[in-house]
Parts: sequence; C-alpha cells; structure tokens
Amino acid sequence: NVGTGFANSWGRIAAILAPLIMLLGDYVWGPLPFLVYGSVATAAGLLVLFLPETKGVKLPETLEEGEQFTGTKKTRRKHGNESRIMTDIGVQVDISDEI
Repeated sequence: NVGTGFANSWGRIAAILAPLIMLLGDYVWGPLPFLVYGSVATAAGLLVLFLPETKGVKLPETLEEGEQFTGTKKTRRKHGNESRIMTDIGVQVDISDEI
C-alpha cells in the first residue's frame, strides 16, 4: 500500500508539472523539455536494473518470506508501550503492543 500510494502521489505531481515543463521550451531554451523528459525516462530505466529478478522465483506471501527475499533484517526495541522495529536499511516502524 505504501509503495502504491507513493507511486500514485508522484504520478499526480508529474501530471501537474508536465505542462509547465513544456513552457520551459518557450521561455528558457527550446530543447529543454525534451532533455528533461528524456533524462527522467533514462533514470527510471536505469533504476529498474536495481530491482531483484523474480522470473521463475516463488514470490513471498508473508512478511517473514519478504524479509528473506530482500535480505533485510529487523531489530526490535522496546519503548514503553510501543515496540520499534529498525530494518537494516534504516526504516523505522512503530508497533503498538495494545492489540
């Protein structure tokens, strides 16, 4: 859900900025919009190379399988009524013990 929301938000921001980037060609430099769009597309294509290969691999169905799939570790720390989980990539998740 977080990944989908993040992608959706950036898609909406890009949709707002796209017409404004085209105006850069009129006021700044003619080829600038093409360079901006081309560089963003190239950067996206290069970032895809860092995604893990999933062809022929059983995809994870649980959180534990996902952690093994990506190789992340988690450390649990207690802070009062809450536990905080720190992954090795530096993401902190707060979990309430009152369920």
